[in-house]
Amino acid sequence: MLPGCKKEADAPQWDIEVLGPVLKATIGIHQLFADSLTTIDPDGSVRIIYEGQQDLLATDSVYTIPDTSIATIYTWPFFPLTIQPNTPFYTNNKNLVLNVRGAELTRAIIQEGTIRVSAKNTLPTRVYFTYSVPEARKNGQSLSISRSVAAGSAAAPSYFSEDIDFAGYTLNLTGALNNTVNTIAYNVVARSDSAGPSFNVMQGDTMVNLTTTLIGLSPSYVRGYLGQKLFEESNTTSNNIGSIFETGQLLLDSASLSLNIENSIGADMQAYLTGLRSMNTRTSTTIPLVAPGVLSRNINISRAAESSDPNHPLRPSNTILRLDNSNSNLPAFLQNLPDRIESDLRLQLNPLGNVSGSNDFVYSDKLVATSTRLEIPLRLSMNSLVLRDTQALSIENLTNLDPVGPITFTLVAENGFPINLQLQLYTLNENYNVTDSLLLPGSIAAGSTDANRVVTSPTITKISIPISADRKSNILNARYMAIYGKVSTVGQPTLLELYESYALKLKLVADGTYSIR
Repeated sequence: MLPGCKKEADAPQWDIEVLGPVLKATIGIHQLFADSLTTIDPDGSVRIIYEGQQDLLATDSVYTIPDTSIATIYTWPFFPLTIQPNTPFYTNNKNLVLNVRGAELTRAIIQEGTIRVSAKNTLPTRVYFTYSVPEARKNGQSLSISRSVAAGSAAAPSYFSEDIDFAGYTLNLTGALNNTVNTIAYNVVARSDSAGPSFNVMQGDTMVNLTTTLIGLSPSYVRGYLGQKLFEESNTTSNNIGSIFETGQLLLDSASLSLNIENSIGADMQAYLTGLRSMNTRTSTTIPLVAPGVLSRNINISRAAESSDPNHPLRPSNTILRLDNSNSNLPAFLQNLPDRIESDLRLQLNPLGNVSGSNDFVYSDKLVATSTRLEIPLRLSMNSLVLRDTQALSIENLTNLDPVGPITFTLVAENGFPINLQLQLYTLNENYNVTDSLLLPGSIAAGSTDANRVVTSPTITKISIPISADRKSNILNARYMAIYGKVSTVGQPTLLELYESYALKLKLVADGTYSIR
């Protein structure tokens, strides 16, 4: 065989240059801020809107109805007597006084709760009794039960007990004579068994021993006088501003905050907002809100009203407080990049006393709530402000990258923002834990702007990032990439407008050699 025709190797090998995208991302206004938090003006400029709501009071802070028991005990007051079968020997109207705390109630609609009727019989005949609450009505019917308890003796009494569902009943709480509060009138009628024996009773013998217990009484509605109370509410809430902007300096042109206090209680109130603080826990900086027209003054809040519409029986009152550049330091409050807002609020119920004539009311699911609407036009200046975003890596779709040798990543950035950026990339695993970081050796230039600092065309920047074998492994095993950007607006501290059309397009391209063996 001729030497020139000899096969050189049994395992041929080729090296092929490969070039492919690892990450593609477009970051615009709607990626930095959720769509629901942005509004676009006709000229394309953007305003960010944050809305939140918080309930301030719970029903048990206005009034409570603890479990209540009352015994009905009747002893024979007369001379000895023989009781014949089927003889009514007791009838009476009684008052069950509820141990209501914090209110003088005249009416209630029960959402849930139980009334327990227990009887003890020491008479030598079965006793039939009727237990009724005439002013507890459900579907037009008064509450009434007829039961019996077996014959017993002083040495061996007989017992009876039954729980009655009280849900859905409307109660008159003014007592048997309609002249009191927190009181349920009930009736008990007892008679001897028509088929039982006659029996003798002596003076002092117990004829009726019945206990009524209200358990877990929870009204959906009450009426009466709710008393004068002072509530102090201190709250700390998280917000989205600090989750988007981490550190750096932010200057805002303007901001407005609308605070609505919605009172669904049928009683007058008075609010006193003692403090509102912007807290940046990363920098340990707190800035108090300065607003003389709103803070540290009494704010009168009207009572809610009832309507005749069963679908909308309640008309809450709304007291709206507005803050902006003209009456507060709201821009400076926000420029602190707070991740927490602290507030201190005092609420006085019925500051003038019982002016309603005991016609206050409460629906258990609607008391007092605050809603806030914060609006920030994106006319601003940023200096070394850190923003963040996370994107999925498209590299997970590739199946055999082990033969790829040393890689150079090239970041191609098309910047349509009037903002200079310095980027750092972090690889993340499937649990969003950081596995590696790529510090880019360069910055991304802002888009080209006109004299008004409005972007006229994007600027393209390419940055090469050599990747070692170990780092390549981290990247190949990553599922996501976190993008941290340190941003500064052009011409800062001059304020400029951000528009919906602005976008930063990023493409991370892998350039390496693929060996086939």
